[in-house]
Amino acid sequence: MERPYSPPLGLPLRAFLPRRALLVGHARSFRDDKNAALASYDQALEIFKQVGDKLGKADVCLSKGEMTNDPGEFEEAIRLNEQIGNRYSIARGKAFYGSILMKSNDSGRSVKLLGDAREAWAAIKYDNGVQWIDELLAEKEKCEDDE
Repeated sequence: MERPYSPPLGLPLRAFLPRRALLVGHARSFRDDKNAALASYDQALEIFKQVGDKLGKADVCLSKGEMTNDPGEFEEAIRLNEQIGNRYSIARGKAFYGSILMKSNDSGRSVKLLGDAREAWAAIKYDNGVQWIDELLAEKEKCEDDE
């Protein structure tokens, strides 16, 4: 007989379910199953809303933004992280949003978001993030020089 699943570390099941749905969404996104991934993200978002988990909601919005390039999702993720005060995640949202905008005609907004992200990551000594932003900005300059 199978034992019922119990979440890690004795956490209540309701605390684990939205994270599980988020991870399933990531897996489906990785497999390029966009509709299934978005359904999993929506399920996770609903549960995060029910339990009042702003960080979880922000993670879902950022994931959906990456998948759909929807500015509203990025902006909501950044807003939620600003409410929480999570400097790393604020910078992450701005970096991902800025990197998406680099491919559009909104160059000024892209550079501002990337600069903000770089500054925040430098302040918390997250060198990998700073390096990634520097590479994005260098790539952008190279593309502009080639035009």
